[in-house]
Amino acid sequence: MIYKYTTYKWLPDIISTNSLHFSCPLDFNDPFDSFIKVKGVDEKYTKDEIDEIVKICQDEKKEKTATSNIKFKQKKIEEILKENKEKADKIFLVLSLSELKDNILMWSHYADSHKGFCIGFKSDIDELNLNDIEEKDKTLKPCDNDINKQNNNNDFLLFEGECFDFEKIKNSSNKSDNILQLSELASKGFNKKLFFSYLGKIDYQHEKDNIMPEAFDYFRCNFTNDNNRQNELKKIEKFLTTKNNLWQYEKEKRIIIADSHISKEKCPNNNIKFEKSLLKEIIFGVRTPEVHKLCIRALVEKMCYENVEFYQAERKDDKYEITIKKI
Repeated sequence: MIYKYTTYKWLPDIISTNSLHFSCPLDFNDPFDSFIKVKGVDEKYTKDEIDEIVKICQDEKKEKTATSNIKFKQKKIEEILKENKEKADKIFLVLSLSELKDNILMWSHYADSHKGFCIGFKSDIDELNLNDIEEKDKTLKPCDNDINKQNNNNDFLLFEGECFDFEKIKNSSNKSDNILQLSELASKGFNKKLFFSYLGKIDYQHEKDNIMPEAFDYFRCNFTNDNNRQNELKKIEKFLTTKNNLWQYEKEKRIIIADSHISKEKCPNNNIKFEKSLLKEIIFGVRTPEVHKLCIRALVEKMCYENVEFYQAERKDDKYEITIKKI
């Protein structure tokens, strides 16, 4: 199971539209989260590196910086990089989820001071009886990006196919981008076209290290060989899945999707439809008003969700903890 903390302001929309909002990293409450450090903007190039970039650009006929004045070269390069850094910050959208449903801080921060909700989705391959998916489903390759290899990731969610531009996903130049794929087996099992989306674990940096990933090099990514491009794209993936150790209590997993892969016509405001049968738990907070509980239960029934179980979070009498009880 994987969980999303939310409030009464948003949960009725989640239920009535069976969709989850994917956020632009620029909107995150942590300015370090998904901050992509760019070589030449956040970290200076050396003189030799600048000369190499000029040669690359001239060879590729991408940018003309023929002057020998290094200050002019540096200024021109910085202009190009700043323009593309602004674009890079908006390329990806993120859905943040958690392995935990009973974390007091997360109830406080993301669920309206325990007056909100925590909703749970089936997310494990074995839970969905698709544990042989990689053998039977030839359209679905094992996820080969470094983050999921490292964490032996086996979790995913299913999203409705109409929300995505499959051709753009299929033709993506990022060879490590197996985060989102069309799954014929899953589609057949649920009788609709579905996309299979991996949940990547966050890499929390220890306080003694607390070092940001290596800076992304725009020129090596775009104007050199394909191997360099893939290495640079992996750096972006690392920035999107690395956080300070102070956030470790969240035990976060996230789905990362390229903004260009989403059908804006079908998904206004980046709200992407999930497969309804995956929603299995709705947990009421310690302070959730009774009227909100009644409204949510009625809405779940009205929207024809099946087998959703309701739980109540309660304070433990003898510990600074909460317990989750089925109701």
